[in-house]
Amino acid sequence: MKKLSLLAFSCLTLLHCTVSSEPDFLKLDDYKIITFNKKEIKLGTNAFFLIRMKWGAR
Repeated sequence: MKKLSLLAFSCLTLLHCTVSSEPDFLKLDDYKIITFNKKEIKLGTNAFFLIRMKWGAR
């Protein structure tokens, strides 16, 4: 019963949430070199975005 209630709440929350515009880029942080060889360089980082969401009915 507890899992069913949590699933219903999660679905309702996700269905009533809409993204009103594309996210705004804020910054990149914690650069890491994952691989470095002759053919490619792979970098890892954390990207931060500002997401404006509209809650409720449309």
